[in-house]
Amino acid sequence: MRTLLFVLILFIGNNAFAQKTKIPPKGYDKIGAYNRKGWAKVEKAGKVGYIDKSGAEVIECIYDEIYPFERGRAKIVKAGKFGLVRETGEVFVDPKYDYIGPFVNGLAIIGLGTRRGLLNEEGEEVVEVQ
Repeated sequence: MRTLLFVLILFIGNNAFAQKTKIPPKGYDKIGAYNRKGWAKVEKAGKVGYIDKSGAEVIECIYDEIYPFERGRAKIVKAGKFGLVRETGEVFVDPKYDYIGPFVNGLAIIGLGTRRGLLNEEGEEVVEVQ
């Protein structure tokens, strides 16, 4: 009887402090932590995207990489090319650049091969790549 009681207490104690395992929603290989907006980065067949807490895709799983969101936007990478997506899920700069640098004073250096230009925060080329 003592052994049974000991095993029962041990089992209950271990389960009480166990962390819940994140189980990816159906169809996804991996799921990350939910961010402040309630989105989680997910992976499906080697591509990444974002879902909300209901499991709905807010950014489609078609990108090779999505960098962390900063100031309401994130860099996306598709087929080796960089673009930008807003926190709303809207892609406002299609992945077409070889490089997009960090925004400083509202501008980011963009590159195509050895040519450079400037992009503003709205995704417009203020200095064309040349």
